[in-house]
Amino acid sequence: MPITEMNLFEEKRWLGEFFAPGAYEKRFFGELNYAPDSGLELAYGIGAEIQPPETQILHGYLASGEHCTLFADFRRDAISSFFGNGKIGCRFMVLDECVEPTARFDQLSFTLTNLQEFFYPYGLVSDVKFSQEPLLKVDTSFGSIEVRNSAIFNYLSPDLTEFYSENDSALEEFKAAFGSLKKKYPDFHPMVRKEFAYRVRLNFHTGLSLADAYREMTNLADLFAVLTYRPVHPETIQVRRLGADEPAPSLRVYPYIRLDTRTVKLCRRPLMNHTMPITNSKIVLDQIIAKWVAGPAANTTLVTSLQQKTGFRTLHDLHGELILYCTQLESISYEAGNKEKKYEYALVTYASAPMRNTLAALFANAGLSDLGKAVGQLRDEIAHVKKPKILLGKLGVPDLSRISRLLELTILSRLLTKLDIPPNIIADFQERFATTN
Repeated sequence: MPITEMNLFEEKRWLGEFFAPGAYEKRFFGELNYAPDSGLELAYGIGAEIQPPETQILHGYLASGEHCTLFADFRRDAISSFFGNGKIGCRFMVLDECVEPTARFDQLSFTLTNLQEFFYPYGLVSDVKFSQEPLLKVDTSFGSIEVRNSAIFNYLSPDLTEFYSENDSALEEFKAAFGSLKKKYPDFHPMVRKEFAYRVRLNFHTGLSLADAYREMTNLADLFAVLTYRPVHPETIQVRRLGADEPAPSLRVYPYIRLDTRTVKLCRRPLMNHTMPITNSKIVLDQIIAKWVAGPAANTTLVTSLQQKTGFRTLHDLHGELILYCTQLESISYEAGNKEKKYEYALVTYASAPMRNTLAALFANAGLSDLGKAVGQLRDEIAHVKKPKILLGKLGVPDLSRISRLLELTILSRLLTKLDIPPNIIADFQERFATTN
């Protein structure tokens, strides 16, 4: 499948006939709309005489000639009625095939926002040699995770019209040499790479439901969000159905995602490899993936916040973030057996000296010189309605925003440490993001 054939950050619209599996005679017309900031929704028009049966999936024949499967709760107690005009959100659409409700999938591959730049500078990607073998493989409890190349190639024309040189003599000699090779090796059909991408492939031992396979994918997206300090969401998703005849086709998947428009813009904003403190060339990625997959649950709260970032925060947002980060600091201290220093321990252990100095200066300007006590008081003033708002009365939104970022980076630095990211790389990470948006 061409790399550019789908893009989960583009709006899409399909018209077609939809029906419960095995009930084509009760089909109805529908319009399916997808957008990253509004989800996946089926608008339908059902006549009273049709009354389709209750089902967990719908099959569809689209006007484009494609077949599809919609995963949603099509029950009478889940939607207002089964006739008339209405809308219903769908958890997933599998495009290219009508699959059964019990279908399982033994492979899911995907690309992520800024994944290409994480692996190699986009401007130099033509220097990367294509390989059909995995560039990286990690064995997991569900199967394995691989990073692979994906590419589109075009055959060279017989007379090499794709090539140009101001040196006509050299070019003609080159074409003659090529012609000689073709005569010597009749089955020689060289190709030119047109598109190139890095893809992540998940292989499942026994096959998973689409929802479970998707969950494993989002876990990997969360890891790359941590490594890039940026919301990271899928650009393309393809699955392979377990038991499909070989060669098994790759089926495109559109999930129900509903991101804030600002989050969409933020995660699509291009990164540049040479300014990223953490890239594939600087770390041992297979070991980091193995550690992440082994214990993702402990990272859920922090990563959820990171994946929903908009690049803009109201005072209300900042209050919520600060409560979350203070709670995380306490948890880190308790886990290390330092309950008496529930805020200081994490800051001293994981925040760089410049980060601590910046925090200390912000609180000193508000009248508190003890960093641990200042963080605790800020947390209490936000959490308790009747607590006098001493710090909140002196710290403005820019100050609170800076404090929030530094606390978040402290917690992320602890997570990077647990993933065995080298200390010098973590230091670069802190320096890069402590002072920039």
